[in-house]
Amino acid sequence: MKVMGGGLGSLAIGNPIKNDGASNHDDAPRQARATMLIRYVLGLPVSAAVVGMGSLEHLRINVHAARDLAPLNDQERKSLEQHMS
Repeated sequence: MKVMGGGLGSLAIGNPIKNDGASNHDDAPRQARATMLIRYVLGLPVSAAVVGMGSLEHLRINVHAARDLAPLNDQERKSLEQHMS
């Protein structure tokens, strides 16, 4: 299952310049913060998640999200699913 794509069609916004981290969703429809998507995926019964990165800063963000894993609560999950649909 692929949940995040890279490049211009990316669903994940990991670029801090584009997203200040103040919300879980970007202003554009069908876009969410990379950390939210990582938490969503790692909360599923998966044995591995392949997450792409375009910079060292993206790597730091992704490592932080994986280390401090807190699965999405029901409200966060529903909000993310609604935003992405």
